[in-house]
Amino acid sequence: MCAKTSHENEQDQPVQKTCPQCHSQMKYSAEHQLLYCNQCAYKEDFERGQDKIVEQDLNAILQSAQSNTFKPSDLDKKVIECQACHSQIMISPDTVYVRCSFCGSEKINATAYNQNLIQPQGIIPFKITQQYARDSFNKWIREGWFRPNALKSAAMLDSLKGIYLPFWTFDAKTYTRWSGEAGHYYYVTVERNGQQVQERRIEWRPRSGDFNYSFDDVLISGVDGIDRHIVEAIYPYNLKETINYLPSLMIGWDAQIYNVDLENGYGIAKNKMDSTLEMEASRRLGGDTQRGLRVSNQFGNQTFKHLILPIWICTYMYNGKVFQFAVNGQTGKIEGEKPISWVKVFFFVLFLVIVIGTIIMLTNEAGSTSNSNPYYY
Repeated sequence: MCAKTSHENEQDQPVQKTCPQCHSQMKYSAEHQLLYCNQCAYKEDFERGQDKIVEQDLNAILQSAQSNTFKPSDLDKKVIECQACHSQIMISPDTVYVRCSFCGSEKINATAYNQNLIQPQGIIPFKITQQYARDSFNKWIREGWFRPNALKSAAMLDSLKGIYLPFWTFDAKTYTRWSGEAGHYYYVTVERNGQQVQERRIEWRPRSGDFNYSFDDVLISGVDGIDRHIVEAIYPYNLKETINYLPSLMIGWDAQIYNVDLENGYGIAKNKMDSTLEMEASRRLGGDTQRGLRVSNQFGNQTFKHLILPIWICTYMYNGKVFQFAVNGQTGKIEGEKPISWVKVFFFVLFLVIVIGTIIMLTNEAGSTSNSNPYYY
């Protein structure tokens, strides 16, 4: 497994941040955006450097399996595993009651975790407070025509948690060759059933070309316990605000251990890059329609960063079913799942059918009246 390098430092000992006034444990406060002591209200700033956030060579790390690493115990964290969704979350050792933030399950077991994890290079501290996230949920849950009336009172936010999630970012330089046929519409006049009509036809023109394309910070979640579509829907994060990773900023906060490793994370990113390159090739091929598009991509200079980003996440129950909701811990952007009232959908569709049917009936009646008018020509 990954071995430690010469960058060994404060990770060698459990992370502690003692208040200089009352000697209580301090933690990062999203409200104050400082290290804060809940006992005596002492505040302390932290280093906001960015010099350690550098791109790492992807192939070199994958081939050597060496990187600056850490274990949860280095951060004075214990690991719990959800028996329902298998998420592994780092929590404070003194936490007694835990409900899984990802699926709402209470089937939680403590687990020994001796595997080394790639050391994060950067972190974005929480800016959004729990109260803001809660208010956002209360507003969001009321939006939408087809939501059950009882949803507002039934959706409980008892599991709303701020949690640091692991992310990968990937860069790459690419070269693409493409070829295909662009179809251009044109119209000819033909006779059909005794009438002159316009008939659409297609002129096919073969085309080919190549181009270079650079990808920067393709962001991939390092966990699969939360719906990836929900996570990506609260993008973007302003990665320019990323600072050097400081373990002290995670004191008092839960954090997820990545279960999408570096290699699998790059596989997801590469699929996204391939899709982008195919769309770019299609754009260059042009035409009104296309056929036979072929794309060949070459990748080089692949690099990555491992970042820790903030998210407020909760699960809520409605009619025995679990729904997920997330808030970007930096920007406040929200996304989630909502149940649908199929009764409301049914009556809405019924209303549309009645309206459309009425319009058609009135139109036919108007046409019949006009045709029976002796002065109508």
